[in-house]
Amino acid sequence: MKKSFPFLPKGRFNLRVKLPLSIITLLVLSFILVTVISVLVSKSALTETLKRSLAAEASLQAEGIRSYLTWTRSMAVDLSTVADGITDEEASKDAIAKMLTPNEQVFGSTISYEPYAFKPDRKYWAPYYSRSKGGTLQFAQLGTSEYDYFQQPWYKIAKDSNAIILSPPYFDAGGGEIWMVTWSVPFYDNTGKLKGVATADIAFSQTQDIVRKIAVGEQGYAFLVDSNGVILGIGGQGGQYKIMEDSALISDPSQQARAWNQMVNDMVKGDAGFVDLTDPQGKTMFVAYEPIGMNTGWSLGLAYPQVELFQPATQLQNTLIFFSVLILIIASVFLLFLSRSITRPLQEITSWAKLFSQEKTHFSASQYVKSVHIKTNDEIQDLADAFNQLSGDLVSTLSTLEQRVADRTKSLANVAEIATIASSIPDLQKMLETVVHLTQRRFGLYHAHIFTYDEDTQVLQIVACGYKEGDEHEGTHGTATIPMEQEQSLVARAARTRQPVIVNDVRSDPGWLPNPLLPDTASELAVPLLVGDKLIGVMDVQSEQANAFTESDADIQMTLGSQVAVSVQNARQVQESRRLQEQYTLAIAGANDGIWDWNVVTNQVFFSPRWKEMVGYREDELNNGFADFEALLHPDDHDRVLAHVNDYLTGKRNEYDVEFRFHHKDGSYRWIRARGKALRDEKGAPYRMAGSHTDITASRTAQETIAKRAAEQEALNRITQSIQGTITIESALQVAARELGHALGMKPTLVTLDPEALPGKRTPRQLMSDQLHDSDNSN
Repeated sequence: MKKSFPFLPKGRFNLRVKLPLSIITLLVLSFILVTVISVLVSKSALTETLKRSLAAEASLQAEGIRSYLTWTRSMAVDLSTVADGITDEEASKDAIAKMLTPNEQVFGSTISYEPYAFKPDRKYWAPYYSRSKGGTLQFAQLGTSEYDYFQQPWYKIAKDSNAIILSPPYFDAGGGEIWMVTWSVPFYDNTGKLKGVATADIAFSQTQDIVRKIAVGEQGYAFLVDSNGVILGIGGQGGQYKIMEDSALISDPSQQARAWNQMVNDMVKGDAGFVDLTDPQGKTMFVAYEPIGMNTGWSLGLAYPQVELFQPATQLQNTLIFFSVLILIIASVFLLFLSRSITRPLQEITSWAKLFSQEKTHFSASQYVKSVHIKTNDEIQDLADAFNQLSGDLVSTLSTLEQRVADRTKSLANVAEIATIASSIPDLQKMLETVVHLTQRRFGLYHAHIFTYDEDTQVLQIVACGYKEGDEHEGTHGTATIPMEQEQSLVARAARTRQPVIVNDVRSDPGWLPNPLLPDTASELAVPLLVGDKLIGVMDVQSEQANAFTESDADIQMTLGSQVAVSVQNARQVQESRRLQEQYTLAIAGANDGIWDWNVVTNQVFFSPRWKEMVGYREDELNNGFADFEALLHPDDHDRVLAHVNDYLTGKRNEYDVEFRFHHKDGSYRWIRARGKALRDEKGAPYRMAGSHTDITASRTAQETIAKRAAEQEALNRITQSIQGTITIESALQVAARELGHALGMKPTLVTLDPEALPGKRTPRQLMSDQLHDSDNSN
């Protein structure tokens, strides 16, 4: 009969199944992870080892090919050394044969001469010896007009380059009739003139044999490509290619083909490297490649199959899987028994909890504490004991829960009310007095007061107190101050720590500071008033009851304190703004200057009423634009002033301070001194400029009058000195008239003598002074 679990909801797993299933799942994931990591680490180690060994092998085999080429090149060099001294036909043949006989790696050789260089009557001379299939030497004369060896690449390239060269592979038609490469060495006569070219031919089949015989694992292969990517030789596992004709590049546009072609292109460029790719046969390979060098353009590649390399890693993977499955089977059996020992007691606890939950409304208080008995001597027994304790505490908890929620809600409502009222009172002192008054009333406290913090003096100053209704001190707050570092003070402690401080029995706390005005204080709570990390002050509340404050009360008061701190900061900012505005207004009024504020971007300008008043206009008679300022400039000052403004804005001038004439509404001109400063963005471009206009008409008029009086005095002194040497009144008047004309700018000057101005009554100096003043007035 199938056992059922009445308290197990439909669609959920029993813990007896879930527990072992979860652990087994974790074990499976762990085994998979370990297997994957082990295989990956193993593959990585194998790959790294292969990379080093395969690159070393490629370098070694490339060096072998280079050694083979170097050895055959030395024969061509030796032959070129003796060729210069040969003058006899048989001697040239004999030199070639003797050099070729012991060197079986060389297929053929010739000493070919420049036209008429061997003998003056012979244009061609190129005796050639090569090996027959039987190994004997056979002679051929390449010096014929049909073959014309002067135009053959093996001769022409060596001649043109003036260097030892190895020809690209070619089929020697008319010579050895095989694919070969040729070392060509130019030689010269005593004057340094080219005399001919000595060669050593290598049957390319020998090089191909070297490549085919290179062993790369069991299924790998070696391949050799030239500077055009043409396959010069390849191992038996490398696929079917026409040697010397087919290219190693693949025309397939797939990603795998692109990787292979990229490698071939790197080989063609002469690079060395190691790559992981798929070859043209579709096999995943590791390939190490190394250039042959010696100006051949050849490159050797060694391809190693990944399947062959990773075979040990695959065996490790299979072994790990086998042991993982075996361990899982054993662990599953063990976990099944373990889970049953855990879930059986839990089912008993669940049954007790369900019964308690469903029927608690029908139980009496004594039935609530009915116990569940489990003896397992482990954490499950601890859990059962905790449930028993829980049932004992549940009655008292349920009975007080609703009241505590209601109290909390009421406290938060009080905080919201006080904060709202505080934010609506702009006056700082009135706002603080309202806060402490409402705090004392709404929370039923013995007393509440607020201290503000002075950063300069490091002192907390009491600024507002909230007493019980009817207290004789209500409406006052005293002048108490508390130093920040005072130890015996809850207020100072809260300020220093930036944390609430609770003392529920003040008389037993050594850090409590008694207040004679509050003799009935039994418990006290101080909370810092913070805006971010900035300390604004401390709010302190007190109760007549011991143990009146809890951590929850501290949280409530901290919330209220944060709201009050923001309100204090806002009120201070409003006060400071008003003070600065008043100070600015008084300064502007005292200076009697006109103020202007120019938005350089929009070209709009604010002109103060005094600015317009200076030129006789009312507030509404001028528009707010730069054009209005420009239109009032005196024509003679217009360009100079605008140039001054532009020079300042572009940085050519360090300050803007200029004097000019401004058109007044009555038609006259007023002298103005303009000063200002510009605000600039991060690039230095001005976007705003403001300053003042000062009416300096009176001072300019006074300066002009003083200058004119000084000029008159100077002219009078000069005339007086000139007439001191005259004898008669007439001569004095003539001199005076002449000098007066100079003083008046060479104007025609008539001096008349008043009959009343007789000698002894008026001196000539007095007469001239009168004349100057009369002339000045007439001008």
